[in-house]
Amino acid sequence: MKQKIISVVVCLKFALGVGFTSTATAEWHRVDSNVAQVYSEIGEKNSIEVAEQLSRYDTVLRTMMGSKEDLNAPPIKVFVVSNYNDLKYVAPKVPRSAIGFYRATPESIVTVLIGYDDPNVRILDAKTVLQHEYAHHFMYRNFSGVYPQWFVEGFAEYFSTIDFNDEKAVIGDLSIARYATLLKRSMLDVELFFVDELRGREVSGLYATAWLATHYFYSSTERQAQLFQYIRDQRAGSDPRLAFENAIGMTIKDFEKRLRTYLKKEIGAYVVSVPRQNSVITKPVSVSNSNARDLMLYERVAGSSLDPEDEDVDGEEILRLAKNRANSSGASLTAQKAWVLANIKFGDKLLALDLAESLAMQTPSDTDLMYLHGYAALEASGQEGADRISFTDNARANLQQVMSANPSDYRAYFKLGQSYFLSEGATSSEALEAMINAYRLAPEVLPLTVNLAILLWSQGRDHEARLLLTPLANHPHETKIATVAGELLDLMGDNTDATISHKYWQQ
Repeated sequence: MKQKIISVVVCLKFALGVGFTSTATAEWHRVDSNVAQVYSEIGEKNSIEVAEQLSRYDTVLRTMMGSKEDLNAPPIKVFVVSNYNDLKYVAPKVPRSAIGFYRATPESIVTVLIGYDDPNVRILDAKTVLQHEYAHHFMYRNFSGVYPQWFVEGFAEYFSTIDFNDEKAVIGDLSIARYATLLKRSMLDVELFFVDELRGREVSGLYATAWLATHYFYSSTERQAQLFQYIRDQRAGSDPRLAFENAIGMTIKDFEKRLRTYLKKEIGAYVVSVPRQNSVITKPVSVSNSNARDLMLYERVAGSSLDPEDEDVDGEEILRLAKNRANSSGASLTAQKAWVLANIKFGDKLLALDLAESLAMQTPSDTDLMYLHGYAALEASGQEGADRISFTDNARANLQQVMSANPSDYRAYFKLGQSYFLSEGATSSEALEAMINAYRLAPEVLPLTVNLAILLWSQGRDHEARLLLTPLANHPHETKIATVAGELLDLMGDNTDATISHKYWQQ
């Protein structure tokens, strides 16, 4: 699963309102809100501010987009770290230029960002980065579907500059970084919207041009209609360039001229009223540096792909790191959870089950341990010589416990659906029901969409399966998922027996 990454494109820091502290503190803090679980090392006061800011920001986006809050939706985890090395610890292949990323997988939904200046990397204002990454999460969760890569970034850039003043929000403020790129470096280039692989300065040009184009489209209802017509046509399989020109009624070159005029003479911000709402901010809880490190290690394991062809994942290295942390003196419960999950995914499944059972007995109310116990039992059921029925029953009992204790845990629904798929096949009504629940809770996790489509097709609901797969097949940046979706659609078009789809099941 790819990560949505925001990269450094300018060498300055500027204030757009709230600024976080410039140095790390001695300890981390956890603060929860109605939309996020925030872990940060930028001080107690600033940690609260991050949680409150995200809650208000979510309210603004919902007001703007006409989206209602889903009280059952799982909160996103947000890690505000001190430097690139912390970023890399969670995602080893993240580019050196990155200052944050967003990732949604079957195991975790998380964003990690650098919260203040790294001496080696001058970053954008921390508030802007935070809002950029959360905008990705908001888009994927609330508007399931596939969007052109430039609009994914343009949407996040446009809404990242939102500023708050009492019960009002300023929408459409200039992005100083993008504005400077366009005016001083003359990098406005709409052609970048249709390039598959960008390099060097092209990335800067894409972000800046995408911000401006999104600003332009959101400046009137007529222009928004053009934008969404283009997106619908591209999702349906139209050539992206032709779909764009047909929707806006002008050539790419003419559109560039129109954007230059808009940038110089018309661009502006506006104010919307956003009453303060109950953001359910919890009292900050101190987290030791060691435990914070273990939390980030868990996210590294959770976000690692099980695809054997994924060269970005080193299962042996993950096992080594997790084992060392779990066996260290005074190892935290989080480190032991990471060791269990590492074995489930890359190591000894039966060992993972033994460890999970032991930990669950010590902490019976911990829903993460219930989940890991169920997941380990499910994986152990497939081992040679294992009592498949007994292990599967064990898995389902633990997963059901998780769902009872935490109805928003999409992971448990996903694994429960997988348990029925593995034992009863894709025609299982229980598998379908569980996967529908998982998808409703976390539509941003694309493997859930693929699996749901497989179950729908296998149960004669071809039309619904196609509706889910068609956008994915035209996905511009999730190439592996796009390939899988495209092949499934081809098989459906050839009236192939649906059982062949089972090999495409996403773990």
